Amino acid sequence: MISNVDKLLLDSGQQEQISRLKQAYLDYEAQGDEAGMQAAHQQAEAIRASAGYSGGDSGDQYRLLKAAGTGYDGYESLIQNFAGAGMSAIAAGYEDQMSQLELQRKQIEAQAEINQTGARSAAWNQQRLATDGFLTRGLSNTGLADVITATALNQASANAYQALLERQNSLAENEAAGLTARADALSDAAELQSEIGALLGSAYSDFYENNAERQQQVLLQQIKNDAALQESAQDYYYELALQQLKRQWALEDQAKGL
Repeated sequence: MISNVDKLLLDSGQQEQISRLKQAYLDYEAQGDEAGMQAAHQQAEAIRASAGYSGGDSGDQYRLLKAAGTGYDGYESLIQNFAGAGMSAIAAGYEDQMSQLELQRKQIEAQAEINQTGARSAAWNQQRLATDGFLTRGLSNTGLADVITATALNQASANAYQALLERQNSLAENEAAGLTARADALSDAAELQSEIGALLGSAYSDFYENNAERQQQVLLQQIKNDAALQESAQDYYYELALQQLKRQWALEDQAKGL
């Protein structure tokens, strides 16, 4: 049984793949094959990742794909909770609508079968009455017999066709309602994802801007420190050279006997 989120965000082919992988996971679990379990989970996660999300460790969640190395784990965690709760609510609402439509479909089928059975029975009865001459008893020589018979049979056929047409129309409306429900749910999901993207984008923009400013400040301070060190070194070597020069003068004065 795949999750509501998978049912909403994956197409039918992907859902079928997830179902097979879930069964494979259970089979591996029964065998105690942890490597097989992990491989099945990873394959299922790869399918979900192609649709832009993760199912989490249990595979039944909506988790944002981790953006590596952003340095914004705290904020991402908050957005993660918001995203998971929002998408789960949308998926659950969609699943509830589809369950109701499936129930309605079964009711349509059941009622249509009753209506069609009744219409077919009525048509058969009319045909039997016509064959046995009961439709036109006493009118066989009035010129109305053929008209009455044709009218009765045509009406019976029309009723049977109408029952079939009503079934088809009702099922088409049911299917259209399902497509509308999915489209609305996907629209809500896209809106949520857009909002998540905007929140994360704004946060990352602030982070990188602040990080760039910090790096600039660090670089500027480093330049200042380097300049200060260079100046200190120059002062040191200047003082050293001056002292050496003074000693040289002292030695020369000594040599001259001064």
